[in-house]
Amino acid sequence: FGKESRICFLPDVFGYSAAMPQILKKSGVDHFITSKISWNDTNTLPVDAFLWQGIDGSEILSSFITTWSFVKNGPQNRQTTYVGKNIPTYIRGAWERFAQKEYASVALNTYGHGDGGGGPSYGMFEYIDRICDVPGMPEIRQVTVSEFMAELEGLIRDKVASMGSEEVADED
Repeated sequence: FGKESRICFLPDVFGYSAAMPQILKKSGVDHFITSKISWNDTNTLPVDAFLWQGIDGSEILSSFITTWSFVKNGPQNRQTTYVGKNIPTYIRGAWERFAQKEYASVALNTYGHGDGGGGPSYGMFEYIDRICDVPGMPEIRQVTVSEFMAELEGLIRDKVASMGSEEVADED
């Protein structure tokens, strides 16, 4: 389509080489998104957005898909999916599940007909337009994965930079 992707989007893979950040960086990829690593119920990673550092020191901004069905006061199954739905429980769930709210005010809700293809349907796009102003819902914006990762990276970098300036001010 005349566009070069700078994102490695592998939602349905369970394991990765420790050399992955180096391989991706040398391939011109800036961002990595996945979901299955966050499914570990024994050694749960405490973060959903982070810089993954490879063996050689290469770093790549990485993000877990946080789409899950939110049930207030219900079971807290934090197993995410990359084939979510555009319904309030999944949209709110993506935000509630996102662990780095102190660094970034965005979460990615992926949706569509996965595990067999098909992508999103017209009805899924229409549904988003209809629930944008529902009370209690996070702000909803339709963006590409590239736009999401660029915004996430900017928010995290701004927060980290402000934290560094706060430390300098504290030392004075």
